[in-house]
Amino acid sequence: MSVLAMKFGGTSVGSSAAIGMLCQIVHDQKTQWDNVAVVVSAMSGVTDILINGANAAARGDKASAHTSADALRSRHITTLHELAGDTPASAALAQQINTLISEYELLIQAVGVLGEASPRALDAIASLGERMSVRLVTAALQAKGTPAQAIDANTVVLTTAEFGNGAPIYPQTRDQIQSAILPLFAQGITPVITGFIGATASGAITTLGRGGSDYSGAIFGEALDADEVDIYTDKFSEKEQKAICRMVIQDIEADESAQVDWIEKRKKASATTFNIMAPSTAEPPVCAAKCTSGNQV
Repeated sequence: MSVLAMKFGGTSVGSSAAIGMLCQIVHDQKTQWDNVAVVVSAMSGVTDILINGANAAARGDKASAHTSADALRSRHITTLHELAGDTPASAALAQQINTLISEYELLIQAVGVLGEASPRALDAIASLGERMSVRLVTAALQAKGTPAQAIDANTVVLTTAEFGNGAPIYPQTRDQIQSAILPLFAQGITPVITGFIGATASGAITTLGRGGSDYSGAIFGEALDADEVDIYTDKFSEKEQKAICRMVIQDIEADESAQVDWIEKRKKASATTFNIMAPSTAEPPVCAAKCTSGNQV
C-alpha cells in the first residue's frame, strides 16, 4: 500500500481560500496514493499572537492578553464557517475550537498570576495554534466529501522533557503513530495531524523547536513508512529544508547502543523521498528540492 505524507505550513492554512486549495491538493493526491496523511502548521501569524498574548499577561497587561483571545476566536470560527457552513459536524469542531480558546484564556490567566511565562507554559500555549488549525482543515475536507479526522500529535509523539526543543523518542513514537493512524487508513479516513508538538511521558506538551513543524512531516512520514513526504513551505531556504529532512534519520540512528536491532531494521527498510514544495497557494504546486533517506542530499 502506497503512503504519502504531506506537511502544509502556515501560509497554506492562512485563510479559507488557502485551505480550500490545500483540500484540492489532498483530493488530487488521494487519486494517486492508497493512503495520505496530512500534517499542518498553525494559521499564519497565530503562533505569534499566542506568544505575544502570553508575554502581555506576564507583564500584567490583561487587556492585550484578552484581546488576543478574542482575535483568535473570531479568526478561527469565521474561517470554519466559511469552509464548512453550519452543519452538525462543523458545530462539533467549533465547540472544540472554543474549548481550546478557553484553555488559552486559563493559561494566560495563570501566567498573569505568576508574572512570568515558563518554557513549559509557552509550549502549552504555542501548541494551541496547530490544535485549532487541524480542526479547520478536517472540517474543510469533510465538507468536500473526504472523510477526515483531527489528530493531536501530543497524543502520539513522545519527546524528551526539553520544553521549546523536545526531541522525539524512538521506537515509542513510531509505535504510537502507527497504532493511531494505521486503523484510520484501513477505514479510508485521512488523518489531519498537528505539526510542531509532542508530549513528555507525563503528558506535558512540548514543541520541537525551530523547524519543528516541518520536522513533524518527516517524523510522521518515517513512522508510516511513507514512500514520499511533501513539505509545502515558504519559511526556510532549500538548504535548511534538506537539513530538516535529514534530522529524522539522524535522530533514529542516534542511540544505536540501546536500539541496535530496531535501527538496523529501519536502515534497511527506509526509502522515503522528501519533496520540498512551494506553499499550497502556488499554482501549480512546485517541488523545490528532494531528499531521500537512502541518498541524502
